[in-house]
Amino acid sequence: MRNNKRYRWIYLFFIFVVVFVSLYIALSYVMRPVTMYRNTIQGLYAEKSDSLDVVCIGGSSTSTFWEPYEAWKRWGMTSYDLSTDSMTPSLIKYLMIETLKTQKPRLFVVDLRAIDVREEDKSYYTEASIRLVTDSMRYSLNRHNAIRYSIGIEEPTHVNDLSLYLDLIKYHSNWQTITRDNFFYAFSNIKSYYKGFNIYKEQYHTSLEMNDFSSVDRREPLSEETEQILIDVLEYCRENNLEVLFVVNPFWQKSDITKARYNYVSDLISQYGYTFLNANDYYKEMDIDFSHDFYNHDHVNIYGADKYTLFLGEYIADNYDISDKRDDKMYSYWNEEYAEWKKAADLQKSEIDLAISKE
Repeated sequence: MRNNKRYRWIYLFFIFVVVFVSLYIALSYVMRPVTMYRNTIQGLYAEKSDSLDVVCIGGSSTSTFWEPYEAWKRWGMTSYDLSTDSMTPSLIKYLMIETLKTQKPRLFVVDLRAIDVREEDKSYYTEASIRLVTDSMRYSLNRHNAIRYSIGIEEPTHVNDLSLYLDLIKYHSNWQTITRDNFFYAFSNIKSYYKGFNIYKEQYHTSLEMNDFSSVDRREPLSEETEQILIDVLEYCRENNLEVLFVVNPFWQKSDITKARYNYVSDLISQYGYTFLNANDYYKEMDIDFSHDFYNHDHVNIYGADKYTLFLGEYIADNYDISDKRDDKMYSYWNEEYAEWKKAADLQKSEIDLAISKE
């Protein structure tokens, strides 16, 4: 009898733990802020399993450059921008791991713009920028590891802050402002608006002078910490036999040290058997126009995104084995979604034209 009572209490305790954890997770998902970044991260979970050919990982220099629907229209490849604003490179590996839970992409495209940003300012990446990613991820061991690794690098004094891992501690007071969208995001698979691409309203045009440092051939070593972040990514890719293209998209470079850093990065990447493509060496090939195609020093507008997508897409189509799915009925929904994308893209272009005409 005593043993039966003991087992009964163990059973009841187990049930209590399961119910408590389930409620805690559900409440966490409800209380989390609803943002474009949450839409991007959760949008990956909403994609059909094993449906993506290419997954692009990086910061805003991914989500404003690579246009998944234009890549679909031209080459029939399915792709996704898994990115948030100001994303530290220390999260790259963990977003790859998260992707592989539901997808088997033929290619990862990893944007390394953050390498130069981090070298310019070691304090740039903060808890806030890390939370843009991790507070939108599902609870898992990978999420825990992502937080511990990234916070340990960027803000090590916060590494034991429990609210980073159990974010309901931070967002519990949001109950006063929650809307129906909070429940949709908590209990539904909400698709990304444009496969992770972001159209930023009211950011249309900045006229820049082109600085071309493509002829610079010297090497500028990275700091030990930044280099180790990149090595960790490279070793993970090699150990898991992943097909990866490392890139840097076109942006306004203020000095030749940026090009020198990426020369060093290129050498390091080639040691692991991977390709590095610095788009800043191909301004003419892209026909990039610094007086027209940017909305600030670091980001193209949608005209520039068209040119970058054409350039990178042709490179991918020529160098990687990705089938054309435009006639595959299993992917017909991409054609329907493209029509919505085209309307939004054309509207943005008309706004840019208007802004330029006023200048």
